[in-house]
Amino acid sequence: MKNIAFIILSFFSLDSFAQKESKIDTVYYLINNANAQVNSPTWKIEIDYPYKYFILACRCLSSNANPALSYNMKINGWIIRKKEMETLKSVNITTLILKAKKFLNNNFNGQYAIFLMEPLGKRYVVHKVVLYSTEKDPGLTDYENITAPDTAKKKKQ
Repeated sequence: MKNIAFIILSFFSLDSFAQKESKIDTVYYLINNANAQVNSPTWKIEIDYPYKYFILACRCLSSNANPALSYNMKINGWIIRKKEMETLKSVNITTLILKAKKFLNNNFNGQYAIFLMEPLGKRYVVHKVVLYSTEKDPGLTDYENITAPDTAKKKKQ
């Protein structure tokens, strides 16, 4: 009986060594529209309760689409202090765009985690966000030019 238990235990331990632990790429980005830099791309922020969307106004993905981030406002983020925020390695907008291109263009499903940090007084709220691409150009509405039919030609016929 001990031999059977030893063999089963050995099998499970060898199986656990065979599994590779995939490395998750974690990205933290501090979003602050009040202090936006002049030369940085702009964000369009939309709320469609319960979701909050952050659409980057640059067509920088391979499909000529905009990268977008969203989170569910019903799920509370966690609050951190400035000292804690400084310990996290946050990225700038350029790195965020490059990571978005890498994640979306190479189908990195489940191999990354993106967190948005929003200021809340002297503290910050951190939200885990979903990254996706949108064909929609933020801030622009597409109109189709349709000419009215010429009724004078129709009456002559």
